[in-house]
Amino acid sequence: MAVSDDDLTWLTQQGHLSQEQATGLRTALQARRGAARLVEPALRPAWSPRFDFLNVAYYFGALLVMGAMGFFMTLGWEAFGGGGIAAIAVAYAAAFVLAGRRLWYKHQLYVPGGLLITMAVAMVPLATYGIQRALNVWPDADPGNFREFHQWVKGGWFTMEIVTVLAAGAALRWFRFPFLVAPIAFCLWYMAMDATPLIAGANFTWLDRGWVSLGFGIATIASGVIAEKKVHRDFGFWLYLFGQLAFWGGLTTVAGWHEGHGWVTSGLRILLGGLGLAAVIGGTRTRHPVFTVFGVYAVLQYIGYLAWPEGPWQSAQAIIYGLVLCAVAFAGDTRRPKDPAGWVYLLGAFTLNMGIIALTFRHADEWRKGLFAVACLAFMLIAIILQRRIFLVIGALGMLAYIGRLATEIFADSLIFPFILSGIGIGIIALAVAYRRQHERLRTAIVSKLPPWLIERLPPLPS
Repeated sequence: MAVSDDDLTWLTQQGHLSQEQATGLRTALQARRGAARLVEPALRPAWSPRFDFLNVAYYFGALLVMGAMGFFMTLGWEAFGGGGIAAIAVAYAAAFVLAGRRLWYKHQLYVPGGLLITMAVAMVPLATYGIQRALNVWPDADPGNFREFHQWVKGGWFTMEIVTVLAAGAALRWFRFPFLVAPIAFCLWYMAMDATPLIAGANFTWLDRGWVSLGFGIATIASGVIAEKKVHRDFGFWLYLFGQLAFWGGLTTVAGWHEGHGWVTSGLRILLGGLGLAAVIGGTRTRHPVFTVFGVYAVLQYIGYLAWPEGPWQSAQAIIYGLVLCAVAFAGDTRRPKDPAGWVYLLGAFTLNMGIIALTFRHADEWRKGLFAVACLAFMLIAIILQRRIFLVIGALGMLAYIGRLATEIFADSLIFPFILSGIGIGIIALAVAYRRQHERLRTAIVSKLPPWLIERLPPLPS
């Protein structure tokens, strides 16, 4: 059972611990777990993420703005021309920098301030595209409109990615905010794909793409290790995430490229399974879930290769790997009681979401599809109340699907849709900052309206 600083404060208020005892326990827990493992903001960096309403609102608003100027960009914006697109992106970025700097330095609101700086960095690809479009200067052939930046692998995007990495690095010089690493890692992942046409030429194959992705993935993961050791654990997460997307995607591509089952292909597939198992073990031991998730993916890929053996060598691989998995599972079995609630929540949330989709999103009526978006927002609120992230994941994915549909079907040629969507995102962040000043009073008022039996069943609401 994990003990948070809130628990120690409550025990002190109830008279179970003295102030000196609570302080001693805090010090002991810090020494055992490391300061980054405790929940209390005073014991962690001020920008450390917390799973509460304010942080969910901050990040949701920021992602809406970045999506509006990226994934959900409409084709109508090409009417502004390269110069117009660049001017709009620079204006947005300047406004975000000014607001973010004020929140960061003057008000010490590090999360919304850092997110505004990240939003400014997210404008860099659009600004760079506008300048290149106006000058018609590309490192490769003209890649097309900006919307295709997230859809097609093309060498023409390479300059946008390099400039974004440099801009994010410069921002980190002044604002030590972990989420600023996300655009760096994201662009490195894209560079792993877009560099292939530049390195291998126009007639590149999937095998070429796999090897380039593999190399970029290794370099990005190594950068994550350095960032974690030199700065803070949170700074390595995004490099690990996108580095492993590139690494495992590249290794899977290389291992599955050849139709035959030569020794090289077999060796690569054995390497895939072995590294996957090592990632599962290492991720569990070091408490890095991203390694565990991608390790499981690699293990399942390797098992898929072994599912239909075509000879005795493949059959032997399946038997040996199965025995190794059983041995690892047996060695790691602590026989501690498992909490089945998380799996029940997962099944329940998934089933409920499927039912909502059937009732709303599959109908032609637009107002019913709007109800689907409302249901997704409700899922995100339930996630905070129940402290179950699975509801947040399902709700967020549903909202992204709904907004993506609006951008591609309803407002595909609209000039104002990105402005409206980014305005909503900025408004959410502004409301969250305003709510922060009154959140204790509002939180107490909400709890006072709930029946006692429900309060007893709910986890403690995060402050």
